[in-house]
Amino acid sequence: SITLDDLYHRYMDDPARNRSQKTVMTYQSVYNVLIDIFGADKSIADIDREDCRQFMDVVRYLPANAKKRFPRKSLVEISEIARQKKMTPMAPLTINKYVNKLSAMLNWAVEEELLVHNPAIGLKVADPVHAQDKRLPFNDHQLQKIFTALSDKSGAEYWVPHIGLYNGLRLNEICQLNVEDIIVRDKVWCFNITRETDRGVDDKVLKTKASERIVPIHPQLLELGFMRYLKQFERKPRGKLFPDIRVGTTGYRSDIFSKWFARFLKSIDADGDRTSFHSFRHNFRDALREADVRHEIAMQLGGWADGSRGKSAQLFYGKGFTMKAVLTELKKVDYVVLNDITAITHQCP
Repeated sequence: SITLDDLYHRYMDDPARNRSQKTVMTYQSVYNVLIDIFGADKSIADIDREDCRQFMDVVRYLPANAKKRFPRKSLVEISEIARQKKMTPMAPLTINKYVNKLSAMLNWAVEEELLVHNPAIGLKVADPVHAQDKRLPFNDHQLQKIFTALSDKSGAEYWVPHIGLYNGLRLNEICQLNVEDIIVRDKVWCFNITRETDRGVDDKVLKTKASERIVPIHPQLLELGFMRYLKQFERKPRGKLFPDIRVGTTGYRSDIFSKWFARFLKSIDADGDRTSFHSFRHNFRDALREADVRHEIAMQLGGWADGSRGKSAQLFYGKGFTMKAVLTELKKVDYVVLNDITAITHQCP
């Protein structure tokens, strides 16, 4: 048998696993809790179901930014303090993420024949909020406030929200775009959402396999002057499309922009319960339904896995859908509530 410390380092050093910096940081947090509870020298053969439940119970009561708030306390002590004081704990989704990472390490130990079985399998806390209710689309009043206020912005602050609404891209997909990711396919200007990098900055990550896709740029973005914005990069085509967006501590460019956007919403009194930048994707999905966009194309546009067929929307590309056909469907996406606001073409710097 090997120790917890050995397991962690051997698992993280496995060359067959590719992890983002954000995922590595989560594993580091899991390791810190394990060492606090059991010590680095505990044999993994001695870990049983009760130990895994103890781990989960400590994590259950940890508040956000635990170590920053109690720098001189151990995580076990912080958990107990937070429980007694009834402090707001981390969300069930985050707690289950910690437990899943522990289970993944123990699964790996089983695969490597270091353990007979995984004592953490199936362990989780109940989440009272259904997945589809965790985020809501922006209502019409919020959309009007947001895009009225954005008319005074430029660069990333202007374009990232517009792309989020009209093309439904995830925030990090937008923030990490290279200039080279704006391409022409079938005589249509498109976003190339990909991990691959030819000339630009090689730091892109995608959420799922279905996330990798090519989608037409919504005509409304072209109407607002997106190509004028792109023109400034003609002499420097090797960089980021939004070079002012810096990389966060997790390695994601979306981190810093997400915080800016949250402050922006609050400053214009457009923040609300369960709304954030990700709400644009909910608006986009509703707009696709409202316009009766063909299902396969809707899945491709959003980079969603097509659960109804057990396939990803990516598999439909190349089997009859040209970018012109996809653009025809994307043109149906319209937000009537914003028509007066976007009537005046935005003048890019």
